[in-house]
Amino acid sequence: MLLIAPPFSPHAIILATTYNQSLDVLYSFITHHDRLCAKSIYNVCLVLVFESSEAAKVDQMLDNYNTTHLNHSCVLVNNQSSGFPSCLNFGIDKTSSNIILRIDADDLMTDSRLDS
Repeated sequence: MLLIAPPFSPHAIILATTYNQSLDVLYSFITHHDRLCAKSIYNVCLVLVFESSEAAKVDQMLDNYNTTHLNHSCVLVNNQSSGFPSCLNFGIDKTSSNIILRIDADDLMTDSRLDS
């Protein structure tokens, strides 16, 4: 299930999976990395993959936070519920980029990371 989709084909993606993170942490993560992607000299997109057991949290996040400004982020829900490796593979399968930057959903990249 694709919930937020970027309007372009990125050169690279930041791929993150999440499980059991608070809404505030997730929203901060998404807005921080969406901002980094927007100011990068490359077309970069954040892809955040949730397990289907977290689908209600995704709905809550979309209802409770303003996500209309997230032009460089994509939120996916993996309906297979097969854990972390399955979510990573799902995110890779649903994107079309040769470069994948893997990150945990509770980490933040520095501002210069995407352009180095």
